[in-house]
Amino acid sequence: MRATDGQLVRRVLEGDREAFGELVERYRDMVYGLGYHLTGEFETARDLAQEAFIQAYLRLVQLRDPGKFAGWLRQIALNVRRSQLRRREVATVALDAEAEPASATPQSSEIEAVLREALGRLREPERLALTLHYINGYSHGEIGEFLGVRPETVKTRLARARQHLKTEVMAMVEDTFERKKLPDEFTRETVTAALRRGRAALEDHDYQGALSAFGEAALIQPSSADAHAGIGAAWLLKHEVLEDTEAVAKARAAYEEALARNPRNEEALIALAYLEPGDKRRAYERALAIVPESAELRYLLAWEVHAAGDTAHAIEVMSAMLDQDIPLSVRVRIHNNLGSLYHDALGDPARGREHLRLAAETAESGATRNLAFLHWRVYAWVTLKDRRWADAADAALHILEAAPSDFERRNLHVLLAAAAANLGRAEEAVEHLKEAATPGPEQPGSDRWFWPYREPAPDPLEWVRAHLQDYFAPIAEDSRVHVVVGKREQA
Repeated sequence: MRATDGQLVRRVLEGDREAFGELVERYRDMVYGLGYHLTGEFETARDLAQEAFIQAYLRLVQLRDPGKFAGWLRQIALNVRRSQLRRREVATVALDAEAEPASATPQSSEIEAVLREALGRLREPERLALTLHYINGYSHGEIGEFLGVRPETVKTRLARARQHLKTEVMAMVEDTFERKKLPDEFTRETVTAALRRGRAALEDHDYQGALSAFGEAALIQPSSADAHAGIGAAWLLKHEVLEDTEAVAKARAAYEEALARNPRNEEALIALAYLEPGDKRRAYERALAIVPESAELRYLLAWEVHAAGDTAHAIEVMSAMLDQDIPLSVRVRIHNNLGSLYHDALGDPARGREHLRLAAETAESGATRNLAFLHWRVYAWVTLKDRRWADAADAALHILEAAPSDFERRNLHVLLAAAAANLGRAEEAVEHLKEAATPGPEQPGSDRWFWPYREPAPDPLEWVRAHLQDYFAPIAEDSRVHVVVGKREQA
């Protein structure tokens, strides 16, 4: 027997998030139809429907009478539309929904324009009843419950609407709404869009944005293991950013929830193994037994082998992986770690630099802009440390315009100044130091997470003063340098 709205609402409030998915499936086309009635645009109506269901879930505890969910949801959809209109008064905002399919033809656009004109001639109650009826064939009773009127009233409104529309226009209405029905994969597409926003937020180190986006995905589709794993990643990011120890427990719980939904969820398996204290080899081996195809786990296990003291075997495993078809993100990290191992642990700086350069180039070929910047910046500083002045300058110039923060921009100018000084270009070195001494608009200390070392990142000019006789030896006695370097102390 089909559960009533009231029963489903009570189940949601008791913790059964699956029940909310049933409410979404029951009313998704109804809200979509109302959205089209309000906006006259199918894509904007889809945005409105997604936002209305998210708002409904978040405010469900405020619904006094669970049996009146339909009318309450309608009011939320109306409020979402009012918010959209207010935002448009301030600025034009790009919506997050998918673009209109490329297959849409000028003819179909013309038909939709005629449809809007025809519907615009109807009285608003008749137009809304017609829209809800043809968007998914809702019955008079279902439409009446949603609108808060009797089924007989809906029947009368539909009859009047049909009378006012000519036969050929009526056929056009039926055909257009049939083509513009929400696809069966509406829920999946909504979740996919939220997951995409969550991943973007993680890449930007925005844990709050990530929690919000992944939380939306979990609300709409509680069975999504990827959504729960994303929530776990957001909590871990919060721990990294704020050193919030409570966030670790929340991350672990979210990952365990992901595995309850899908025992083979790779992200959750990796994260829970990573959260194991001490030697993680056993944890990674257990996870690898579940998803043996995971290149990520093979790489992490190799790194743990190195951490346990068998660096030669770790290098052998990671080097062999480079000859295989592995994800770009894993390839980048293997090159980066081989670079560090060869450069620092094995005393082969040339080979180390080559792997660090390959990490940067590989990241640039398909990773995020921030990740590519990070690897190029690491390569630039390592080559500077090795006195490879020209290589350091080339790398720094390559990413100067892509600096994600003013702090990073100033650090790159410091690096360029050191390289220029040692290449015999004193005038250029001084100009770069001037750039490093000129802070931009951001607050001091912001966005310093790119700094590759664990110790607190110093101000760029503090680093210059500390290394003036080392990396800047050719211009260390130049009076212009002392004027620039001392500028912040005199301020």
